[in-house]
Amino acid sequence: MSRAIRAADARAPGAPPRRPRRPLRPLRALLGLLTLGAAACDPVAVPLAETMTRVAVGDRHTCALSDAGGVWCWGDGAAGQLGTGATVSEARPRLVAGERVFIDLAAGGAHTCALADDGAAYCWGDNARGQVGAGAGAVVPAPVAVTGGIAFTALSAGWEHTCGVTAGGESYCWGRGTEGQLGTGAQEDRSVPGPVAGGVSYESISGGGRHTCALTPDGAGWCWGANDLGQLGIGDAGAPEASPAPVAGGLVLIDVSAGWRHSCAVDAGGRPYCWGAGATGELGTGRHYEEDVPAEVAPAAVPSPDQTYVAISAGVGYTCGLRHQGEAMCWGRGAEGQLGNGELWIYHYLPQLVLREPGRRFVHNSGPFARVDAGATEHVCGVTVDGKVLCWGRGRHGQLGADVWLTNYPRFVSIPPL
Repeated sequence: MSRAIRAADARAPGAPPRRPRRPLRPLRALLGLLTLGAAACDPVAVPLAETMTRVAVGDRHTCALSDAGGVWCWGDGAAGQLGTGATVSEARPRLVAGERVFIDLAAGGAHTCALADDGAAYCWGDNARGQVGAGAGAVVPAPVAVTGGIAFTALSAGWEHTCGVTAGGESYCWGRGTEGQLGTGAQEDRSVPGPVAGGVSYESISGGGRHTCALTPDGAGWCWGANDLGQLGIGDAGAPEASPAPVAGGLVLIDVSAGWRHSCAVDAGGRPYCWGAGATGELGTGRHYEEDVPAEVAPAAVPSPDQTYVAISAGVGYTCGLRHQGEAMCWGRGAEGQLGNGELWIYHYLPQLVLREPGRRFVHNSGPFARVDAGATEHVCGVTVDGKVLCWGRGRHGQLGADVWLTNYPRFVSIPPL
C-alpha cells in the first residue's frame, strides 16, 4: 500500500526543521533527472583501497570504518562531525584525524563516535548538549576521548545523545536528556557519561531521536525516554520514562533500533516488529495511521512471508531491514529515494526490495549487503559482503559520497587510498 505525496509533504511529521528549499531552476532539475538515470543504468563500483566493515549515517553526514581500523567521513561538516579537524563539508570521503585504530562506529544527528581497539570511546562534532561526552564546548572538530576512562564494547549515537555498553553489561549515556533518553532516572543533560538506572545488564543499545532502546543478553527489550507516540513500546503512550521500562509482548529479540519517533526490532525467529509513530509508513504493517498520534504502543508485526530478517535500522519516517540472504528491504517515507526501489515522492506501508538498478536484484555475485544503516533524515547507506559502501536518497550536503545530489538506487562510494 502506498500513496503519492507532493514535494511540500516530503518532511516527516515532527522531523527536525530544515532550511526552506529553493525552487529548482530548469537546468538543475534537468541535471537531477539525468543523475537519476545515470544512477539507475550504470552504478559502477570503484575499487576501494580498503575493505569497509561498518557504515554509520547521521542527519547530513556519513562515516565508514575500514577493516584496518581507519574511519572515513563525508557530507556536512559544519559542526565538525567529519572529524577532520575542520568545520567544512566534504563531498568525498576524508580520513578522520589521528592515528587510532577503531573497531566500531556510530553517527548521531551532527556528531560521530568511534570505539578504539582498547575499548576507549572517542567522539567529535556537535556538542551543544554534551553528546561528545568530554565536557563543555559547542563544536569538537577532531576526535576526543570520552570522559571517565570507561572501556566499552558497543556504542550508539542518537540525535543529540550517545550511549555505550561495557563487557560487564553496564550501560552509560550522555548528551541531551531532557526527555529521559539518558535513562539515568533524571530528565537533564549530561556532558559526561552517566550510568543507566535499573541495574539491568545490556548487550546492545540504540539511541534514537529522543529515546533509547537496549537488549539484554537473553533478548529482552527495554526502552526509555520520550513516549508521546508510543515509541517505547511499553503498551501505552504518554509522559517520558526517565528509567528503563520493558518492551511489551515478552518477545525474544536479536536486534533493536530506535528511530526518530518509532522503534523496530527483529525477534529470534527472524520476524520484524515496529511500534510508535506510523503516519509515513515507517512501521511497515500495511496500515495507514494518522499523524502526530500513537500508531502502535506495543510491537506490531511487519508482514514478512517467507522472509527472515537478521537486522533492522529505524530512521526518520522510514525503516530498512536486512534479510538473511543479504537483501535489503525498506519501507515508509521514500520522498527522497530513501527506499532504494527506484521511486520518488512515495510512501510505502509495506517492505520494498532495494534494487541495484531497474529490474536487477542484489544477489550473491553482485554484492549483497552485510550491514545497512537508515538512521538519517534523507539517506541510507550499506556495506556489501565484499566491503564496498553504497548510499542512496538525497545528498545535497555531500552525504552520498558521490557526484550526485539525489539517487533512488544505491550508488557506490569511492574511498580514496591512504
